[in-house]
Amino acid sequence: MINFLIALAAGALAAVLIHASHVFGSSWAIGIAPGTLVTAGIYVVLARRIATQVQKLAEQAQGALQGVRTEKDRVPALDKAIKIFESAMPLSRWQFFIGREIDANVGILKYMKRDYGNAKPHLEKALSRNWMAKTYLGCIEFQGKNEAAMKEAFEAAVTGAGKKEAIAWATYAWCLESLKQHDAAISVAARATTENPSEEKLKKLQNQLQNNKRLKMNSFEPMWWQFALEKPPMEMTQPRVRFQRGRRF
Repeated sequence: MINFLIALAAGALAAVLIHASHVFGSSWAIGIAPGTLVTAGIYVVLARRIATQVQKLAEQAQGALQGVRTEKDRVPALDKAIKIFESAMPLSRWQFFIGREIDANVGILKYMKRDYGNAKPHLEKALSRNWMAKTYLGCIEFQGKNEAAMKEAFEAAVTGAGKKEAIAWATYAWCLESLKQHDAAISVAARATTENPSEEKLKKLQNQLQNNKRLKMNSFEPMWWQFALEKPPMEMTQPRVRFQRGRRF
């Protein structure tokens, strides 16, 4: 928001100076085009600066998660990563959408702590285009047996930016199948393979559903285990999070 106001003020000043110079005439309309260009240019520069700052903090958060080997190390590492992301929240005053992307990642990390109650409000604030956050939100709604909310979250996950993400489709289908909504699960798997015709993992998933077989999600490791919907064959202690940026400006 502040970036936009700064850019707008700079553009307005440019328009006024051009008008005052009378170099191109005395009409106010003459200053509109260059003023608009100045506004857009400055806004892009400021937005990229904020995005770079947030990305550096995201790298620090990822670094805090590296090297986790035991369950004892896992929660402190997640807490440290959460604090790093939360420290970026003041930047949300400067740039549109940044706060919602930070919320998405805080929510994902809290989900990994199995702190679902506190993860949910953060995930709900995530941009609809953030397929990863919406997939985690769908898992929370599944666990809470909120079927309508679960479907809404997963539909957000598998449209737009997430339509090419096999894990989002697979998790959606698994949750539906677990809720005894077999036909709906088959429908989701069919949509997934239509959107991703070369994705063999999704074809395998669809085949399992069509043949009434138990869904085996090992093809979607290691990400699948981080949703904690099934117990992994052996403990996966090193959490991973990928900071997803939405629109920069």
